[in-house]
Amino acid sequence: MENRRSQERVPQFGSARILIEFSKPISCALLDRSDGGARLKVMSVLGIPDQFVLQIGQERIPARVMWRSPGEIGVAFDVL
Repeated sequence: MENRRSQERVPQFGSARILIEFSKPISCALLDRSDGGARLKVMSVLGIPDQFVLQIGQERIPARVMWRSPGEIGVAFDVL
């Protein structure tokens, strides 16, 4: 598979939450991260919208889903 990332992702393990307006947060695990995005492990990709806010610790980052596979999603961070 061709790597189209502009920045290298670095393994960074920890917990995160997918924040969706008018819904309960979805817990996930942060697998790796770059300045421009991250790879997340999720229980299910069902119910995760194309755009959301990713919370890592106290940091809240607007994100959009770039790809989905069973149990994982790749997101790009939207810079405001």
